[in-house]
Amino acid sequence: MSRRHRDEHDNHERWLVSYADFITLLFAFFVVMYSISSVNDGKYRVLSESLLQAFQATERSLDPIQIGELKRNAALQSGDVFDAKRGQDTITRPGSRPEAEEVDPLQPEASQTPQSFRQLQDELSESLQALIKADLVKIRANQDWLEIDMRSGILFASGRAELNPRAKVLLADIGRILSKTKNLIRVRGFTDNKPIATRDFPSNWHLSTARATEVVNMLQKLGIVPARMGIEGFGEYQPVASNETDDGRAKNRRVVIAVARGVLETDAQGGVIPPSPAGRSEPEPELFIERLPDGSWQPAKNPSPPAGNGGQG
Repeated sequence: MSRRHRDEHDNHERWLVSYADFITLLFAFFVVMYSISSVNDGKYRVLSESLLQAFQATERSLDPIQIGELKRNAALQSGDVFDAKRGQDTITRPGSRPEAEEVDPLQPEASQTPQSFRQLQDELSESLQALIKADLVKIRANQDWLEIDMRSGILFASGRAELNPRAKVLLADIGRILSKTKNLIRVRGFTDNKPIATRDFPSNWHLSTARATEVVNMLQKLGIVPARMGIEGFGEYQPVASNETDDGRAKNRRVVIAVARGVLETDAQGGVIPPSPAGRSEPEPELFIERLPDGSWQPAKNPSPPAGNGGQG
């Protein structure tokens, strides 16, 4: 039996192979991480400039307050002041207007500064301070409108549209303040949901409009230019409180004098459209129209009864 060869000496440095592999992998890892984290100067510059513009620019809001002699041609749409049901303002965002679009002559072509509008609000609040504390009058304002919300009970008797004597004195004080301005005015009438059906007022629509008309007539007598004013009647359909209680119905019966930021545009001489002269107007000639078989309408030369209404019923 041959003699066994002497065992080879054990290599105790084999760990260096694993260590070298580990160091190689670690080096590759850091190379990859460095390549990923390298800064793109162009992108960094764009990001830096964007952040500077965002944090150093003038503060902006969703409802900017316009100042100066800026045109606000979209401010007089009905409902742009306050949502009467929620008591909040709902503002129509102004957009670009096509050059050929026709413009309502009652829309404002100029506006007051916020300071002037605020002064008007302060003067009205001071004059009506006691009524405001008694919750008979409310004054609300935003950047476009100022509302004087008065309960109908201090102006009219129930179911009537004639101003009482104290209401005339109250409106005289309000008219005295508004007559010093040229702001456009909308008078809005509201009622509760109790139906009315009288000879003078067949519905709440008629009553709310008649009350707004009475207030406008009073303001005109106080010297406010008629061209500044308009009338709106909402009947029972925009309540600010529940109609289930007496107090809620009382709050819903109201007349609102809405004063716009926009002012009445004057002519070159500074004049305004004069009121209609007193006197009897010419009777308006009656115009006749007829419906064609295809459903369209056209002017009629000779009056004829509508189809289906002829003969005896």
